[in-house]
Amino acid sequence: MFFLYICNENKKLNNMKKIITLLALSLLLLNSFDCKSQSIQSDEPLYPIRENGQYGYMNKNGEVVISPRYDRAGYFSEGLACVKIDGKLGFIDKSGNNVIEPQFDRCYDFNEGYALVFEKHKQLLIDKTGKTIYSIHGDKGDLCEFHEGYARVSTWHIWFGKVMYKYKYIDYSGRTVLKVKHSFAGYCFSDGLAVFFDITNELDHACCRIHGYKEGYIDKTGRMIIEPKFYFADDFKEGLALVQETYDGKYGFIGTTGEFVIEPQFDELTTGFYDGLARVVVNGKTSFIDKSGNYVIKNLEYENISVFKEGFSIVRAIHRGKAGFIDKTGSLVIEMQFDDADYFRDGLAKVMIGDKMAYIDTTGAIIWMEK
Repeated sequence: MFFLYICNENKKLNNMKKIITLLALSLLLLNSFDCKSQSIQSDEPLYPIRENGQYGYMNKNGEVVISPRYDRAGYFSEGLACVKIDGKLGFIDKSGNNVIEPQFDRCYDFNEGYALVFEKHKQLLIDKTGKTIYSIHGDKGDLCEFHEGYARVSTWHIWFGKVMYKYKYIDYSGRTVLKVKHSFAGYCFSDGLAVFFDITNELDHACCRIHGYKEGYIDKTGRMIIEPKFYFADDFKEGLALVQETYDGKYGFIGTTGEFVIEPQFDELTTGFYDGLARVVVNGKTSFIDKSGNYVIKNLEYENISVFKEGFSIVRAIHRGKAGFIDKTGSLVIEMQFDDADYFRDGLAKVMIGDKMAYIDTTGAIIWMEK
């Protein structure tokens, strides 16, 4: 009997060990699955939606993942989105948690880990914890967002009735890394260059071009790379910059050496390159060119033609005003049926149908629509 008792107890212990082992394996698998789900969720694009005047967020399938409870809601950028609660703006994560409490009057998206926000009369650059790395009083200067590690700071004061400007760039720590010797510095660096021009006497910046001052480009050390010879110079986009040599001259595109890659031949409303194409206007007709200057789409018969994003351009019907989308062949692939339309973001575009917000996919199918 004693021997049988021992055997039975051993069998029970072995069975218990098997059960414990199976439970442990199940927990490991479950944890692995949860981690994978959280990883996918953190990378998943979310889109602001509106229901009964309140804003929340949906996923790409049109499923509500953050219930509508905000007064306003922006798109997510670098994992955080600006939302309005009780008249103030703050930032949430993709789980709907308040990461930076609502306290601002205006906010911009996070870019390179920092966001430009406005609080009463102050402009601030904050990190993702809400810590301020640089601030300036709005009556005394102006801040810009970070681009390529540099953020521009402009300050001004009155001297004998004239406005005196100073410009510098700061790094992520708020430390000054470049003081601009020239009288004007462009908003941001792109392809390592920023626009500048000199003013030899103190004139309002709005009058500078009328008086013939030319624009050029400096690098991140403040060294002049492209001498000021343009009446208008835009930021570099995808390796090329839109410029105009004289007040009534045509627009063309230069490379980072300052030489023309695409000769001046275009009229106003020409843009820089987006998604590999630039919108150009000649004799009132809108077309798109590639970076070699070749026409890809020519003489479109639409109004309010946008630049390309994710392979689509927003167009409107002449006189009718409805919006639709064309592809890079110029074909109307989503009919003009919307009262308003935004760019595609991760495969979905926000549109307005009457006063209802909706999202469509790249085929034009409605994924979600406000009730």
